[in-house]
Amino acid sequence: MIVAVQLEPNTTEDEVIETVERRSDTIEQSFSAVVAQLRRSTKQWAEPGDRHGVDQSPVEGKAPVFWLVTTPKPVNKATPSIEIGKQNNATVVFAVADRDIDLSQQIIATITDVDADNAGTTTQELAEKWKEDLRASLNGAVWGVAFDARYPLGRPILAAGFTAVAFTAFVLLSSLSRLLRDRIRAIQSSLNQLESAAKQAAMNPDGPPQGGADPLAKTEHSSMASNVSRRFKLSVPLRHKRNVFARALRRFGRTVQQMGHKPPQKASGIGSEDYRSLQRIKSLWNIALQLVDLLLLSTIVAGVISVLLIWPSSRTTTLALAQQAILVPLIWLLASLAQLVIVLMIDHTINNWVRDSILQHPGSNRYQMRATTYAKVLKGIGRLTCILFGIYATMLIVGIDPAVLAGAGVVAIAIGFLSRSLLEDIVNGIMILSTDRFAIGDIINVDASGGFVENMNLATTQLRSAGGELITIPNSEIRTVSNLSKDWSRVDFEVEVSADADLRQALAVIRQVADDMEADPEWQALILHPVEILGVDAIKHSGHLLRAWITTSPLKQWVVGREFRLRINEAFHLHGISLGVPHRQIEMHQNRTSETSSGSN
Repeated sequence: MIVAVQLEPNTTEDEVIETVERRSDTIEQSFSAVVAQLRRSTKQWAEPGDRHGVDQSPVEGKAPVFWLVTTPKPVNKATPSIEIGKQNNATVVFAVADRDIDLSQQIIATITDVDADNAGTTTQELAEKWKEDLRASLNGAVWGVAFDARYPLGRPILAAGFTAVAFTAFVLLSSLSRLLRDRIRAIQSSLNQLESAAKQAAMNPDGPPQGGADPLAKTEHSSMASNVSRRFKLSVPLRHKRNVFARALRRFGRTVQQMGHKPPQKASGIGSEDYRSLQRIKSLWNIALQLVDLLLLSTIVAGVISVLLIWPSSRTTTLALAQQAILVPLIWLLASLAQLVIVLMIDHTINNWVRDSILQHPGSNRYQMRATTYAKVLKGIGRLTCILFGIYATMLIVGIDPAVLAGAGVVAIAIGFLSRSLLEDIVNGIMILSTDRFAIGDIINVDASGGFVENMNLATTQLRSAGGELITIPNSEIRTVSNLSKDWSRVDFEVEVSADADLRQALAVIRQVADDMEADPEWQALILHPVEILGVDAIKHSGHLLRAWITTSPLKQWVVGREFRLRINEAFHLHGISLGVPHRQIEMHQNRTSETSSGSN
């Protein structure tokens, strides 16, 4: 039943809403009064089949399925008559008085021309429709009284049953949620190990690599995808061994890993295929966890609504709230599904881009590092978009006008101030990504700050310094960047030898050390080009400065430089080449006066 009111010229929207709500409340109260009178007559309805009692003869000997909401009910003899009449020249629908059930005449609803115009029909036709709707509702109320008479404990038992079902579903979904969190923690632990190993190798590597191009290549992280599955099994408590959810979850996990598996690449650590594969799996698990949490919330809401719908006294209010209670979780469910689609599209697009780029530049792992950064930023944007959509849709359903927040003076000023600086950060963040100034996994210097790029988004960049400090820099403040690891790195080697040393012999020793290191299987993969011996770079009183350049793989300049300096020191000792030391010349002059006096004597 939809009621309408005439909109007057000087009437505000709030006044119209108040008038409509007042009419709706009047109809609901009138209907509830009729039902209350019927319930007060319950004691007179003790005998089935009696005219003055509830007609239970259609259900005698039949299954309780009859009482389901979906089962059509015949008109009960105790259902009061509903008629159409006139009062004060207005069409009304009223319940006819019946002394047998102590029911007095009660006007339930008044039909106006505005109601008929809004429904697109005549007043009489709308009155007939409302009459049938009210009669059907009263008939349902009478059968509800019959149910209470036939099954006095029926409603409490139903409430207990719905509560038990909801509680069981809650326990199962909670177990599934814990399993998902265990797997996400295991994946995050693996990602943290990869990141820590990459940062350690980049910023403070200890000793030479134990073979191959990368010290991480010989660790357990080179086959991280398979290690994750074994780690999952160890992280699951033994009590879940026979849990159907655990078995289904393991099968789903294997399927996800197979979907995200790619042939291993040469690169390892941040930006490697293993790292990006773990990131994809983690994103899918996070979305699955969001869906389970939404189902968990929906189970609680559905259980409460089901229990409240059992009692007629709370049914009207519950039905009014049920629409919002159902739509809100549904909206967030759609937002989670949209986020899942966005994540899959981003992964698919970026993987194709990386594959094509590697085919064109097989010797570079730059595109893998950029892919890790791009995927993280784009997924963050997609997640934020889905959250904003969910908040906006939720506000519309609850009845909050989003324009109210924007119209608040203080809020508008705060949003305007924050949006200005945030817009500057976002614009500069887009420029950083589009021009590939740096990516997650690089080591950069920004003004007085420098370190390993641990995290970045469109708004901020986080650096981990050599001392372990986490430095957060707004992207709008990043102007000049020194990237120490993009595409390739360089060791700027210089050594000062004694002024008496044979410079040609010293340069020959440096060349021999460089050739030996380039031929060493443990180091040749890290040195991209032949070492450039630049020669004598300065002549000082303390000695002569010799310089050489070593082009290395990204982030390997420190470990290569340390090894090269160690070998140079050993070779210089072997060939008797001394390092330069500062010289200070002191001249002693005897006082002339003292000399003259001594001569005269």
